[in-house]
Amino acid sequence: MESKKTTFLLSITLIIILILLFLKPCGILEKFQQRFQRPVAIEQTEEIIAEDEVPVKAPSPKVRVVTKQSSVSKTQDKKTVEPVPAQKSVKEESPVYSNKSGFKPFYIYSEIGDKNNHYYPSGMMGNVGAININQAWEKDNKFGKTCVRITYNALKAGTAWAGVYWQEPANNWGDKGYGFNLTGSERLSFWARGENGGEEITNFIIGGIQGKDSEDSDSRAIGPIELTKEWKQYTIHLTGADLNNVIGGFGFTITRDGNPNGAVFYLDNVVYE
Repeated sequence: MESKKTTFLLSITLIIILILLFLKPCGILEKFQQRFQRPVAIEQTEEIIAEDEVPVKAPSPKVRVVTKQSSVSKTQDKKTVEPVPAQKSVKEESPVYSNKSGFKPFYIYSEIGDKNNHYYPSGMMGNVGAININQAWEKDNKFGKTCVRITYNALKAGTAWAGVYWQEPANNWGDKGYGFNLTGSERLSFWARGENGGEEITNFIIGGIQGKDSEDSDSRAIGPIELTKEWKQYTIHLTGADLNNVIGGFGFTITRDGNPNGAVFYLDNVVYE
């Protein structure tokens, strides 16, 4: 029985082989393989969408980039950065004092040749040969272009002190008429400094001249004062002073005792306010 089954299976197998050998030359076998041996398609996780069904892409946010050629606004012109020119050094301006009575500044010295200057440094006192005044000093002045440079030679033979009055008119010791009426002025201010610092001025004064025909209506003074190397403002207060006739508008005295080696000092912007 078993031998019959085996014989039958072998016969079937032989028949199939013969059929295949017959079909191969005709190309039918390849078609059969392509049809029944096609691999199973793997399921795609990405959905295939027809071209007419592709969703519209959301527009990207517009970031405005301004280039050198583009302008930010049609009404706003392109700005050009200009180089800032170097500024020239300017001398410090004199501060303005506010006088309650409306008295206008009355200068004794602003700078050399100024038409607003008044009085003359003509009243030499004491050891007159020991004093030298230069009203056109152009170095290290406080205001404007010039200041006053004063040299005191303590070794000069003679009296151990010296001084100068700024007078109106020149050389007026009370024998050449009247001075200026400065009523309303509240103070006389000036700037001073020493060449080295430590120079001692016995006093700075206004008024005090008494002559045979006329005299100062009053006088005021401050001192002694030790000068610093830097410019400093000093003030002679005139509240209550009688200023209807001021012959000696400004002055100073200096001594050998206070300056045994002599002294050099500077004045600037001397003014009644």
